[in-house]
Amino acid sequence: MPTWAKQLENHTQEYLRHGSKTNRKKVLDRITEFLEYTDADEPIVSLQRLGKRHVINFWKSRRGLSEKNAYEYWLAIGKLWGWLGKHGEPPKAIVFSGTDEEWKAQQKALYASRKAYNNIGDAIKAARTTRQLSVQQLANMTGYAPRMITELENGATRATLSEVLCLLDILGITITFETDPA
Repeated sequence: MPTWAKQLENHTQEYLRHGSKTNRKKVLDRITEFLEYTDADEPIVSLQRLGKRHVINFWKSRRGLSEKNAYEYWLAIGKLWGWLGKHGEPPKAIVFSGTDEEWKAQQKALYASRKAYNNIGDAIKAARTTRQLSVQQLANMTGYAPRMITELENGATRATLSEVLCLLDILGITITFETDPA
């Protein structure tokens, strides 16, 4: 039995005792499916380490879900979120009911509409202000010192690459490299 299954059992014993048994078992099945997918993609050491990135990857793999099913999965993941004491809600699925060609065209249009930055600090500052977060709020979300975030935005810091990549991931910033065809 995986570690996450033992940890999940602690939360589900009381949950399964009350209310509609069939509905609660379906909710538990959806949570288990989410955790199995996540564990197969990246082994889960602890349920507390689950984050929005895991939920987003799950949604990407389930792109063809109907609105109703996506909503039911979201409610189940939200229940897990509550058990784990996570702040806010898990990311919602973006349901797309078109052909693969239409989806690819939509993604291309979305990619083309993104702003490009030559400096990571500028990209972090722009993403932070777009989400209307103060430096302190971003520091609380990431666990990093506000000073480090300010220095990073100003282009002068000794942050490690893993810290920068984590910050970019939390803010939803993607990095692309262009080669000069010289």
